[in-house]
Amino acid sequence: MSGSVVAFFALMDLFGVGEWVLNERALGYVSAANRAITTGQVLEFRDPHFWDKGPGTIVVTFDAGSPVTAEVSGDVGEHDLDTGSTVPIEYDSTDPFRAQIAWTSQERADDLVFGQWFTGIAAGLTR
Repeated sequence: MSGSVVAFFALMDLFGVGEWVLNERALGYVSAANRAITTGQVLEFRDPHFWDKGPGTIVVTFDAGSPVTAEVSGDVGEHDLDTGSTVPIEYDSTDPFRAQIAWTSQERADDLVFGQWFTGIAAGLTR
């Protein structure tokens, strides 16, 4: 193989590992031992700051023994949300402000598996 092809797949390895690490961190955001699930309501959507890249955030309110208003990732995948929409929320029972929309975990788990396969194939092609 030519050097440029090897360099291309080595670069793909770096991107794959980066995605892998980000998805593992996101899956650990709410620990399994303290995970609680409830239903929340979307209050507002916030665009990312001009220096941030990404989907911005969503402000949701839910009941965790008392009313909680928290910001969660604005990455909604293929779901279509509006202000007032009802969403499943998973939160840390010891710190309810550590919350995320419940389907985020499943999407991150799927992305993690894809990232592992992608990185393994790119690593094999780098040789």
